[in-house]
Amino acid sequence: MGKITVQLHPSMKIHGKPDYFEGEFFNETILQSITELLNKEPDIMNLCLQNGGAKPGILYLADKMELHSLNLLNSKIEESSIAIKIVPILHGG
Repeated sequence: MGKITVQLHPSMKIHGKPDYFEGEFFNETILQSITELLNKEPDIMNLCLQNGGAKPGILYLADKMELHSLNLLNSKIEESSIAIKIVPILHGG
């Protein structure tokens, strides 16, 4: 089982909504895990994902890599931890 954490960039924060999510997953893709974590907050999910996939203009960063451009969002989570930061391309700094 692997642990995944997702943190939103401050520019994506919605007042009264969480900006940090975590869960444990096994044999699911990173994208499936992100979707499952954000599913409880539809407003946030709409900011981060589009039609069940990566959203244009959004960066998915982990371990100094951008997961979408490297085609890693469909990688399976096994027995490790991954911390993902979701950042809009236009984040002001």
